[in-house]
Amino acid sequence: MAHESDWLELTRYRGAGTGRGVRVRRPPQLCLAGRRVLLVDAVVSTGLSLGYARAWLRRRAVEEVSVCALLDRRSARLVEVPLRYVGFDAPDEVLVGYGLSLRPHYQHLPGIAALEDEVGGWR
Repeated sequence: MAHESDWLELTRYRGAGTGRGVRVRRPPQLCLAGRRVLLVDAVVSTGLSLGYARAWLRRRAVEEVSVCALLDRRSARLVEVPLRYVGFDAPDEVLVGYGLSLRPHYQHLPGIAALEDEVGGWR
């Protein structure tokens, strides 16, 4: 199947009130109107970013938006987003390795692992 790749970079911010939001830091360079788009993400947790991305793309007349995630952390979900392709269900733990990092450590590990609190000092 012929395809083209592009990036949609999102960032979180704190609004004027107490809430947090999501905004587009770098929009795709391709014109996506009338096209089918597959969003690929490493970990889906709250669903806030993906929910925002799906709505943002629909406002730009994208025909269809599907989501592929390596890890799905359903226990953290605040916004329901349909995931078409999921690699694995993820526990409610800090995961590192295989590109996932904690304050840029551990992303070089060859597999995904849960980080113990005593090791990472992340709490």
